[in-house]
Amino acid sequence: AAAAAAAAAADDDDDDDERAAREMALSSHSETMCEKFATESFGDPLFARHVAFTLRADAPPRARCAAWLALREGVALHLLPPLPALAPHPEEGDQFLFLPPGGECDEEMLELYVQALESGALDRGFTQSPPPLPCALASHAITHAVCSSQGTTSSILTLRRILRRPNTERVLRSMMHTPLTQKRRPSVAIAAAFGTSGVHH
Repeated sequence: AAAAAAAAAADDDDDDDERAAREMALSSHSETMCEKFATESFGDPLFARHVAFTLRADAPPRARCAAWLALREGVALHLLPPLPALAPHPEEGDQFLFLPPGGECDEEMLELYVQALESGALDRGFTQSPPPLPCALASHAITHAVCSSQGTTSSILTLRRILRRPNTERVLRSMMHTPLTQKRRPSVAIAAAFGTSGVHH
């Protein structure tokens, strides 16, 4: 029995190693593709569509982070297509290929979204109609982060970070059009009130 347990544990370790290796390879591939898109594609629509799928919800967080950072550093976030072009049938739930129903679960990815809104990295995208995928991803993640823990210190601090930006109106408007707020608009208004109260303290 002990030998069998040891063998099973070894198999689990091998599986973990293989999974980690696959995720690392995928991260490297995503990063390379996004870097090439940012530096060589000149916004080619077909290339942009392929790049957008590196940010799909079921991609490993490490790969999504690598893709996002490469696009951010290459100032190419605004070149991706809008969500409706990638998921044209929201009534069938295809938007959840990119927008996880429960919001962003990976803390590092969520922080990247907050930073992008806070720093203005998505400002150019928010001037487009409809805005590109990265704006939709960030808005969706922030909306869930604020509404899921409404009134808590964490949600208030998150909202305050983005409310200090000159593009606050565009960000809040985008938040009002996420899947969550189509059902919970009063909650978003309350969360915004919590965030704006004493924002300069």
